[in-house]
Amino acid sequence: MGFESLQISEPLKKALSSSVNSGRFPHAAILEDEDGERLMQTAKTLAAALVCSGEGKPCGRCINCLKALSDSHPDIKIFEPDPKTDNFKIETVRELRSDAYIVANEADRKVYILKDAQNMLVPAQNALLKVLEEPPEGVCFLLLTDDRNVFLQTVLSRCAVFSQGGGRRVDSGVLDAARAVAAAVPEANEYSLLAATAAFEKDKTLFRAALQVLPEFFRTAVLIKSGAEAPEEYRDTAQKLAVNITTANLMRMITCIDGLAAAFERNENYTLLITRMCAELRRASGR
Repeated sequence: MGFESLQISEPLKKALSSSVNSGRFPHAAILEDEDGERLMQTAKTLAAALVCSGEGKPCGRCINCLKALSDSHPDIKIFEPDPKTDNFKIETVRELRSDAYIVANEADRKVYILKDAQNMLVPAQNALLKVLEEPPEGVCFLLLTDDRNVFLQTVLSRCAVFSQGGGRRVDSGVLDAARAVAAAVPEANEYSLLAATAAFEKDKTLFRAALQVLPEFFRTAVLIKSGAEAPEEYRDTAQKLAVNITTANLMRMITCIDGLAAAFERNENYTLLITRMCAELRRASGR
């Protein structure tokens, strides 16, 4: 019944297990998989591990595990879209948000599973954002989706992402451009960062795409700090970030990129945006 029994990739098994058993699983996580049935099984196993009171979580023997696996644990709750519209109602999110502030009944924490979270429209995402920004103690939110890219950047920036491999593939050129910027952030001087952003000077399309990918390096660094396995395409650069930058500053950098992306969509001065990227990333990183 443990992570080893799941039909998911070995790196994902290791990432989930190490993050839970290190005691550093984040308060909010996006689980991404194109196979909905497998995704729900992963979420239920993860939820059991999060409430488990034994060793080697989920142990499969403690009362919390037994109740979790029989879908009867009072501290694990599953929320789904409205069957009539196939979308999450704002009222559903508000109900979840209110319940989150009630102390757990039996376990040390409460776990909320949001099935088909990709069907959460912007108003519902904004309602959820309020509790993601200031989560109560002892609460974990699991957002299940087949594509993380449907979420607002403000929601994405507050969640760790554990992926089986769903979602859109990132163009190699965009990935390399974003990696160059991420790798330059921890450097002692600002010239490396200025050089990395030079690629955007005459390519607005590349800049816009890189703004969508860059937070993945910062989120992966947070995962590494929590003891989890990191996706291969982000691992080396994220490891460097994890060693040199605090979790709080990594989160500030994600917020910084969110602001830059919003400014770009408002058609603010493009040249100034690139300069602003360098200055704000340096400031947010504490360099």
